[in-house]
Order: sequence, then structure tokens, then C-alpha cells
Amino acid sequence: FTFLESPYIKGLMWAGSDDGLIHITYDGGKNWNNVTPKNFPEWARVHTIEISPHDDSTVYVSATKNMLDDYSPIIFKTTDNGETWDRIDSNFPNDQITRSIRVDPKDPNILYVGTETGLYLTLDDGKEWIKINSNLPVVPVYDIAIRDNGIVLATHGRSFWILDDISTIQQLNSKLENDFLLDPAPAYRIKPNFSEGYIGPMFDSEIGKKYQLALGTAAMSEKKKNNKGEIITTMLDSGENPPDGVPIYFYIDKKVDDASISITDNNGNTVRDYLTLNNTLKINVGTNRFIWDMNHNQAVLDEDGSPSGPMALPGDYNVELKITKGKKETSLSGSIKLIKDPRVKASDSDLQEQIDLLFAINKKYFELYSNSQVIKINQAEISEWISRAESNKNYDVIKKAGDKIIDALNDIENSLIPSGNNLRAKLTKPIVLGLKLIGLIPVINSTDFKPTDQSQEVFAEIKDEIDGVLEKLRYFQEVDLIDFQELVEKNNISRLNIN
Repeated sequence: FTFLESPYIKGLMWAGSDDGLIHITYDGGKNWNNVTPKNFPEWARVHTIEISPHDDSTVYVSATKNMLDDYSPIIFKTTDNGETWDRIDSNFPNDQITRSIRVDPKDPNILYVGTETGLYLTLDDGKEWIKINSNLPVVPVYDIAIRDNGIVLATHGRSFWILDDISTIQQLNSKLENDFLLDPAPAYRIKPNFSEGYIGPMFDSEIGKKYQLALGTAAMSEKKKNNKGEIITTMLDSGENPPDGVPIYFYIDKKVDDASISITDNNGNTVRDYLTLNNTLKINVGTNRFIWDMNHNQAVLDEDGSPSGPMALPGDYNVELKITKGKKETSLSGSIKLIKDPRVKASDSDLQEQIDLLFAINKKYFELYSNSQVIKINQAEISEWISRAESNKNYDVIKKAGDKIIDALNDIENSLIPSGNNLRAKLTKPIVLGLKLIGLIPVINSTDFKPTDQSQEVFAEIKDEIDGVLEKLRYFQEVDLIDFQELVEKNNISRLNIN
């Protein structure tokens, strides 16, 4: 019923029959030895034989007698190629039909067993078993495959089921403390779907069911809040992909007062920051899963409409979780590896050139935003001076001069940064320089290629336009604003208390 060739020893093969016998050959099948355990249940079907990936003589067997109305589990282990056997199912639920078994490739004490109703796990080589069905329906698990950091179940009647990341399970034997952070599994650096990244966000806040048509693919989804107040999206008539990004798992035993997550490169440079203070990080007591989207910090932190940071390059990164409980601060750290998408043909230097251009765009956007904030301060100062001059005999002169500067600064600001984040307003107003910058990003960032010459030229052109407007702004600040300050001082208008 089942047959397996040893990956360690040439000519060594195992065979398990459906009438309760286990045989082994050392010479490629010329001679077979019956190594069936003496206490092996009679007439049991040997469903799966698993050779340990950690030892050439350790083998596991799962079997069943369900055809004879016996639903009890049957799991055996040998460490000497069948000379002696131990039964490791004494604590397995006694009404489970054991069909498939696999050994974790990283921890020899972790076993996965598929039964007639789901999936079971042991962290201690069979001493204790845990059912880990989660969202797996009640279904027979006929086979199990472990590839990279995922586990795939072949079920009878319910298609395939994939647990995307078993690296968390593989670390449980070494990481069980009051608070701990698990090293994320190596993640492929894959650009998100273009339509999801640039079409979907317009509707992200809507609760309820909706139909989407993105680049020819129709799907229905439903958004609703869970008991934590988080918005969860469920696909109703299509498959659900794993999250775009690196899942970071950590466990917190008690409520924290403050927390932060920082992603850095190997040179200690900050890549991304998340804080509980600005609600970019939420910490729950117990197990937490946080997704780093692989991007750098956005151009302007906590500003709606600011372009997101470029996707980090393939390589090694560090993650640090800092938690504060009362006066005690604890730091938990781990490592992250981003793997280049194997389908990408761009060289490392091409990707470096791409991210350099995206950084230049974000830097220029930050400059626009910073100057727009200074404009708001200048306007507020001028308005305050005008207000203070209401009883002055030269009030009309002061107000006229101040209003002229405010109007000029308004024109400059409106040419730099879009006002508000309303899509309709953006479509009905002239395209400002900030939007031109943002509009260039998806052209460069939608796929992994060296930026085109045209992209470099367009950025240079927009940059020159921006520099011209900022030069005009500096003139108003260094000439007109100074002249206005002198005007109000001559008229004995009280100075402002500027922090």
C-alpha cells in the first residue's frame, strides 16, 4: 500500500502492506526482511512510512484498521531501521484514524499527523498531541508535504489546504518564555498586485460586501470588524492569498503600556518604524501577528496622501520589538531575510538604481511637504500680526500688505501639495507638483526593472519645476516677509511668541 526509498542508503527500501506487514530491503529488492513490530495491530493498513530527515535509521509508520471498525490511532517509531520499535500514540485521541505522518525538517521532535478529521501536531516526539485545525474543515488528510516554510495537506474531498508559515511552530521548542519574538521565515520579495496597490485602497474603509473587477479578474469580498475592532476582509468566491509582506509573530504575557517595532538593515539604518502612539502598532495580550509590508517608511510619517516608502531590497534585516510595562522596558529581537523573486531578471544594480530614484522622489516630496508646513506657519503669523494691528492707524496698509503675501503663499502652496485626499477634487483641479511626483512612482515601482530613461527625465523635469517654485517661496520669505515684519515693527505691533 505504501513504498519508500531511503534518501540516505542506496538500495534500502521500505514497503508497507494493507494487511499489516512492514518489510525492508537493503539490496534494491532482491531480498526482503519482515520487520513488522511484534505488537503491530493485526490486519492494519500501513498508510504512510516516513524516514526522518534528521537520521538515516529513524523511521515512522502510521496505520489504521478503520476498515475493520477499529478507529484507534496506530503510530510507531524505530531508530534502528526496524530492528526495534516504540509505539508513540498512547496520548493520541483514541477515536482518530491515523493516515499520514511527516517529520519537521528543522526539528526532529516535531511531527505532523493527518487523520480522518484533520491535522495533529506534537512538539515532543509523540508524548503530547495537539489538534491544529484552525480554519481547516473536518476532512480526511491523506497526505502531507512540507515545502520551504509551508505545509500542504492533500485532503479527500476538500482540495488542498496550505499553512503558509510553519517557522513559528519550528521555534516553539526553543522560544517559550514570558515574552518572545519568533524569527520570521525567509520571505520572497514580490511586488504586490498592481491593481490591488493602486485601485483597491480607494475602497479599503468600506464595510460590507462588494464586487471588484481588477484587470479582468472579478471577485466578491466582504469587509467587517472583528471583536478587536480590526477590519477583516474575507474573499467569498475566490482563493485567499497569504498577506503581502513578512509576518512577524510574538507573544506578550501581560498588558503593555507602550511598544514599538523597528526594522533596520545590517548597517543599523532605520528601514521602518511602527509605534503604538500613532496606532500603527496594536499589541494584544497573547499571540500577535504583525505584517511588515517590506516597504521603507513613507515619505512623510502619519500624513494622508504621502507616498509609501520603496520596497526594501533583497537581503538581511533586523527586527526589534520594544515593550514597556510600567518602568520596565524589554527588547526582543529577530532577523529577517528577503529573497529576490526568482522570476525577476533585473540585476542587483538595476534594483539599486530603482530604489535610489524612488528615494529621490520621496525626499523631494518630503521637501514639498515641509515647505507647505512652513507656509502655513508664515500665513498664521501674518494673520496674527494683522489681527493685532486692528486698532493701529495704519491698519489698512498693514492688512493689504499681509493679505498680498498670504495670497501669494496660498498660490505657492496650492501648486505644491494637493489639498485633501478626495479623489474627485484631485480630478477636477489642476495637477499640482506633488501629484506629479506621486504619479511617477507606480511607473517606476510597479515591477522590478531598471528605471527607464524617460522616468529619469520626467523626474528631472518635475524636480526643476519644484525647485523654481521653492525659489519663489524663499524670495517671499527672505524679502516680502522681512519687509512685512519691518512694517509691523515700525507701527509698534507687538512681537509674536514663536517657539
